[in-house]
Amino acid sequence: MTIRILSTFLLVLAFNFAVQAQMEKDPILFTVNGEEVRVSEFNYIYEKTNGEKADYSIKSVNEYLDLYKKFKLKVVRAKEMKLDTIQVLKKELEGYQRQLADSYLLDKEVTEKLTKEVFDRTLQDVEISHILVTVNPQDTTNAYKKIIAAKSALASGMPFEEVVEKYSEDRSAKRNKGYVGFVTAPFPNGLYVLENIGYDKAIGEYHGPVRSDAGYHIVKVGSRRPARGEMEAAHIWVKKASDGDEKAEVKIKEAYAKIAAGMKFEDAAKFYSDDKKTNLKGGYIGFFGINKYEIKFENTVYELEDGTYSEPFESASGWHIVKRISRKGPQEYNLVKPKLQATIKKDSRFMIAKDKMVERIKSENNFKLNEETLNAFTATLDKNFLTYKWKPSTIGAENVLFTFNESYKVTIKDFNEYLKKNSRDRIRMGKATEISYAVEILFNAFSNDQSLKYEEMMLATKYPEFRSLMREYSEGILLFEATKMEVWDLASKDTSGLIEFHKTIADRYQWRERAVASIYTLNNLDEAQMAKILKYARKKTPEKVLSKFNKKEEILSHISKTFEKDGARIVRGMDWKIGAMTAVEVNEYDKTQSFLKFEELQPKVNKTIDEARGYIISDYQDYLQKEWIDSLEERYEIKVNNDVLKSLYNKK
Repeated sequence: MTIRILSTFLLVLAFNFAVQAQMEKDPILFTVNGEEVRVSEFNYIYEKTNGEKADYSIKSVNEYLDLYKKFKLKVVRAKEMKLDTIQVLKKELEGYQRQLADSYLLDKEVTEKLTKEVFDRTLQDVEISHILVTVNPQDTTNAYKKIIAAKSALASGMPFEEVVEKYSEDRSAKRNKGYVGFVTAPFPNGLYVLENIGYDKAIGEYHGPVRSDAGYHIVKVGSRRPARGEMEAAHIWVKKASDGDEKAEVKIKEAYAKIAAGMKFEDAAKFYSDDKKTNLKGGYIGFFGINKYEIKFENTVYELEDGTYSEPFESASGWHIVKRISRKGPQEYNLVKPKLQATIKKDSRFMIAKDKMVERIKSENNFKLNEETLNAFTATLDKNFLTYKWKPSTIGAENVLFTFNESYKVTIKDFNEYLKKNSRDRIRMGKATEISYAVEILFNAFSNDQSLKYEEMMLATKYPEFRSLMREYSEGILLFEATKMEVWDLASKDTSGLIEFHKTIADRYQWRERAVASIYTLNNLDEAQMAKILKYARKKTPEKVLSKFNKKEEILSHISKTFEKDGARIVRGMDWKIGAMTAVEVNEYDKTQSFLKFEELQPKVNKTIDEARGYIISDYQDYLQKEWIDSLEERYEIKVNNDVLKSLYNKK
């Protein structure tokens, strides 16, 4: 027995012990051919299928129990047919399990936590200031020394604004003296570390240095307040030529006076506002969040009531009157969750949280690396390792590289297989990369991948819902294949059986009374000519009608079509008799005229097997399905624990 097989065996054994302990609290509801179905399984599928209607009434439970027993009969039959050993189906299930496991691990531990974290943070705005020193990737030392010097300067008592002026490399530092203002989560991608400081660290203190995608930061948290959300507004803006521009002030006050005298705000904006993007829209600027406009503008809008407007006020760019239309506060979590999740999955915080999850898995499961084995492996590599020429050596392939809980062992052979499968990552590093560094990067990725796989193996013990979903999908695959082989394929291929079955239900599919009709079309709008055709067609056959009117050129066409009584719109309301005719219908688009005449009436008649094949096959499948179920009920014994069943009634 190889190390890997032994490891898997021990894990399965541990899982079985855990399941056994759980079974004692989870009684058997019924058995099919000895296979047990416990209450937890039935409850899960009953509630999932019935949703809000899962009231656990006697009628509801019994009806669903009957359906589930039939489902389990088919599953037992599928296993007897050994469909669970078919390699294609096993691979399909393995692929689904990996996909579902990834979803559980990442969604439950990473995505859900990060989404809730961001949502909770959006309920507050944080006020921050910072000092930034940008980093040259080729030389981080000088940048780090500079940010440490800035921190020392702050510690020595140098005013923050002076430290900013001396050390900060933020382009806006000269203008804002390091003051960013109020911001809200989520921070831009790459600034998660700053967001954490803004929401988690003490107010009034300096924090850092910390490293973001932008460089090294020292951050000061000024204050926190309830989130302002977004405000919907309109404005009138009068541009000033320079500070103290009296003409601009006079103009804005004139606009204010007009509004106060009864002019609509929208009309005043069209006449007075210099904002060409909004003036024709009544000054409407839409919704905006915090820190988008000058703080005085933002504060003024925020302090207004919905539907009111401000007095004239001056900003750096000119004079304003603003009208607040509405305010959109924080929304409910379920409403914003999808949008937040989409943002988070594109953000670097997602990978940071995923890495932390891997660290947690390693820590909780006693991850132990055999450094001697890894060093010995590295020593065997040459320059070909980072090229397509590299081929793994069999020497030391069975040596254990690392373990989880001492029972699950990963070998050099496993690492080699990973390196072959991910050759692009290996080759992309290039020959110039030091082999030891390349191995370190590739090993970290490999050990992380194995950590996730190990955790996925344990999901069934941690999450009952995961175990239920896997059982549901596994049995669904088996049921589909068994039904396909025993019912669907048989119904479509068993010609003689289909013919015999059709005889028993022949009167189920009938044609209603039908009429064979002639449809004539004249390729012009000549009313006189159409009148002659109508008169002649009343008593003549289509052959004679066409012969008479198509002598010189083919102006009249004819098709024959069969209609059921009260079927198509064109024949509804017609006298159901031979010779009945519709009125002439004129088509101005293609310049034609047409009418319809009943030539022959047919009584009700059974459809042939070809005419109703689709419906008959469907009924035949239902028939075979019932026959199949009946045979399975005779073949396999079903035992229901009535005491357990009664305990389910009205359990809610």
